[in-house]
Amino acid sequence: MKKTNTQRGELSVVKIWIGNITPLLELSEFEVYYNQLPIHRIEKANRQMVPLKRAQSVGAGILWKNMKRQYGLTDKNTYNLSHSGDFVMCAAVISDKIPIRLGCDIERVRKVDERLSERFFAPSEIERIKQEPTKEGQREVFFRLWVLKESYMKAIRQGMGLDMKSFEIKLGTPSIITEQPKEYFGQYHFHEFERTGGHQEYKIAVCTTSEEIDKILVEFEF
Repeated sequence: MKKTNTQRGELSVVKIWIGNITPLLELSEFEVYYNQLPIHRIEKANRQMVPLKRAQSVGAGILWKNMKRQYGLTDKNTYNLSHSGDFVMCAAVISDKIPIRLGCDIERVRKVDERLSERFFAPSEIERIKQEPTKEGQREVFFRLWVLKESYMKAIRQGMGLDMKSFEIKLGTPSIITEQPKEYFGQYHFHEFERTGGHQEYKIAVCTTSEEIDKILVEFEF
């Protein structure tokens, strides 16, 4: 019923799993996974009124449950969850030798109000978006920046409580932080992924204080 395409080069400290939760939109499949979750995850899923949101909540919990089993982790290990559209993801630190900060984000590429860039992005980031000659290219850059910035905000444990204009990211391979809030120090590393599902494209980013990030997305099949 479940398959994991596990990767065995397990020197990487940060592992990233992803799963398509479309099967969980079927009630019979949803209940199979729902019943595997601990009570606190079930309660969280129950608070979601929209079927897709419930499937995302259950799917994210199942990813973390299976990562714990695969790598011998506990809830004390650092991990982070994200979901968008048909996909859920979980990034986890599989070593407890040194404290590591970690954040991840996945977003479906879609049309957005152009004013969102002015509202959330720093001037250099807005200019980078405008450099793209097409609307499609501008959306690509917008969502690359968005997942990078949100993964950073989650890594420093501030989430959307941090002003997104208070730090700047320069896109590259890898992307880097060029300006960082003074109250948050340390060196953060990014890795980006892309994923398609159906006819939709997703941007994915991981931000961590560890340089050892697995460059392969592990696919979990629901």
